[in-house]
Amino acid sequence: MLSFKLYEKDDQPFFEKLIQDSIAWQEEECSVSDLASYMQKYEMMNGQWTLWSKIGKPLGIAFTVDWAPSNEKPWIGTILVDGQARKKGYGKQIVDEIAERYKKEGHDVLFAAVPLQRIEWMKFLAMCGFEQFKVEENERNQPYMVMTRPL
Repeated sequence: MLSFKLYEKDDQPFFEKLIQDSIAWQEEECSVSDLASYMQKYEMMNGQWTLWSKIGKPLGIAFTVDWAPSNEKPWIGTILVDGQARKKGYGKQIVDEIAERYKKEGHDVLFAAVPLQRIEWMKFLAMCGFEQFKVEENERNQPYMVMTRPL
């Protein structure tokens, strides 16, 4: 079973490693050198960054928002798993545990959005129970697939 804790400044070297291991994430989100400003941007969203571990070994990081202004529903904004731990079910476990928490809180759906060109990311979310909902553009006019997971 996985455990999680709230992200702390001391977790930044692990986050930087995850970023370095994921060229796709760097292309879509930020590079290691931009991490501080990226994190500051997310502070305004009133969400929470969590560090996920198994037996004390960090495996991934997630960002969730309990209430998004766009639809007043919970969203997963980021799931990033250590390169050596990918394709072993840990990402799905993280998503499942996040979904279970929101279900226990009385929510009936969980949202996520993926850049339209990131087919592998959409496939991952589909394996985690998400369904394609609609295409929207972000603030930079880039198309995103909005996906939902019934709880």
